[in-house]
Amino acid sequence: MKNPIQELAEWGKTLKILYVEDDDALRQEIKLFLSDIFEEIDEARNGQEGLDKLSTKTYDLVISDIRMPVMDGIEMIKQIKERYPKQAILVTSAHNEVASLVKLINLDVENFITKPLQGEHILRVLHHVIKRILTEKEYER
Repeated sequence: MKNPIQELAEWGKTLKILYVEDDDALRQEIKLFLSDIFEEIDEARNGQEGLDKLSTKTYDLVISDIRMPVMDGIEMIKQIKERYPKQAILVTSAHNEVASLVKLINLDVENFITKPLQGEHILRVLHHVIKRILTEKEYER
């Protein structure tokens, strides 16, 4: 029987991820971390760039920060849900963003990782999210 990390590494080889984060250093650090799991990771620096990439390519999962310039994560997610209602989204947020988290819950976002991001916690949440994505894909087939 495989452990969750082995499963995640196996599953991730077939999935496309979009990571939206305005902090360049954090975006590069998390992208490097995620590249051990996922074959394909695109990145965007703000919500508008994220929407632009989603308009030209399909992603299995969007991982996004909330507070960003140009277009924040909440507005981006609102527009994603209008255009692509089944899009899986994972939000990264600071502990002090409770009001933003309530807005996201109302947009049917159910997956959150709080900052500072910690590897083991990210892996647990990703395992849960990816398992659900793959189950839904299988169900649709």
